[in-house]
Amino acid sequence: MHKSKALILGILCSATAILALADTQMMLMVAFAAGAILFLGIFLYKYQRDRSIIVKAQLERQASAQTSLVKPPHASKGSRRLFVPPSVK
Repeated sequence: MHKSKALILGILCSATAILALADTQMMLMVAFAAGAILFLGIFLYKYQRDRSIIVKAQLERQASAQTSLVKPPHASKGSRRLFVPPSVK
C-alpha cells in the first residue's frame, strides 16, 4: 500500500469516526477509529522509513564529495604510457 493511499484512508476513517461519535453510534466510532489508527500508523511508518533513506543518501553524497576532493596521483609506478606523467618523489 502506498503511503499516500494510507494517509487518505486514515483521514477518511478519522472523519467517519468523528461523524459516528457525533451521532452517538459508539460501535461505528470504535471500528472507524481502529481503522484510522491502523492506516495512519502505516503512513507514519513509511514516511519515517523514506525520510531515513533520504538522510542516509545525503550523508553518503556528502562523504563521497569530501573524498573526491583529494586528487589521485597522475602516474603509477612503472607506467609507460605517453600521456601519463612520471611519478615525482
